[in-house]
Amino acid sequence: RTCPIILLDANARLGTSRLQNPEGMMLIGPYADQRENSAGRVLRTNLLRFNLAALNMLFPQARGPTWYCTRGFAACIDYVLTYPTAAEFTKSFRILRSLGHKLQLPNTERLADHVPLLWTIELPTTFPQVRKHNAWTRPQVDDFLASSA
Repeated sequence: RTCPIILLDANARLGTSRLQNPEGMMLIGPYADQRENSAGRVLRTNLLRFNLAALNMLFPQARGPTWYCTRGFAACIDYVLTYPTAAEFTKSFRILRSLGHKLQLPNTERLADHVPLLWTIELPTTFPQVRKHNAWTRPQVDDFLASSA
């Protein structure tokens, strides 16, 4: 079996409402706290279509901005996408803002770009799935990326 892990700089703000798949598993949890934009609507549609969860929206310690602008604006626009069943195997998920500051501009007061995300997961030998999934082929990846553009 496969477990896709997609690291995405989506420029998407997912809004404040939760999203569940037909089986009731959370795809976007209670930690999305900004106004949805058009890229966020497209990403929501594709999360349902491909049964993927935005993991950093499921954990409170991963809440908040992942990108900072030099003019003071900040937003959560970077995501880790995978099957929603991966959430139960997550040991921790954090935004490493202090490391981001050291990597970007250590002699300045503010962050000025993307900050690292750290997802710690312990997968079992076999990975459970709620729905049957086919292996991800290159055309499926291309289709996912094209529909997100």
